[in-house]
Amino acid sequence: HDVLASSDYMLTARSPYAVTEQQTEDRIDAREWAETQAAIVGLGISEEDTESLLGALSAILRLGNLDFALAGEGSVGPDSMRLVDGQYGQNLEDSGPDTAAIAARLLGVSRAELEKALCYASVEAGRERAELSLSESECSDRRAMLVTQLYARVFNWLQMNINQAIASTGDVRAVSIFDLPGLIVHEANNFENLCSNYSCEKLAAHYYRQLFKVEHALYVAEQFHVPDLDKRLDNQSAIDLLEGNGHTM
Repeated sequence: HDVLASSDYMLTARSPYAVTEQQTEDRIDAREWAETQAAIVGLGISEEDTESLLGALSAILRLGNLDFALAGEGSVGPDSMRLVDGQYGQNLEDSGPDTAAIAARLLGVSRAELEKALCYASVEAGRERAELSLSESECSDRRAMLVTQLYARVFNWLQMNINQAIASTGDVRAVSIFDLPGLIVHEANNFENLCSNYSCEKLAAHYYRQLFKVEHALYVAEQFHVPDLDKRLDNQSAIDLLEGNGHTM
């Protein structure tokens, strides 16, 4: 089947989205969109599921561009928040003035329903139910949780469909996707950043050892001709630097 164009999901060619935090000019979005189309068709994903998949990913990008401001008169309370375009949302010239409406449409809900879910909390006391307005930071936390949950479910759904696509009636085959966390680099780094990056380095080393070193050793032991491993993937020197002689870390 034919996959719809990126414009059908209200995506622009310049990728100005807060979720991705990148606006590299050397990216060729049209080519990458074509590659995505080919991968979706190759997996045999139905047209209906494709629209849901791309709609969810587009909604995630739009949700990241939302911000919150005081609602003003006529709201539930004086400190009630409302959805507004954030910095990245304002830069989307061809997206229209209301990022929240686009995100809501992609999620299959109304703008009012999305705003209520992100800006208010329902509290029940006996038979009474009250709507409490949330602070700006609480609204931002809710948006972050929604984005995280949406992306996690899309990720799991994709992995399930990939495994189904490559499965055969004979030998059981499956692919496992391991997304290594990225290193944290700020202008001013603290001990927490160091510990986080150290954990990332250890995870990467374990991945490299089990997937490459161990398998490579087995092939060599069986006298298969295999190329040497790429030394650039081995981060043991970075780990040795951090661990030192047992007293530096």
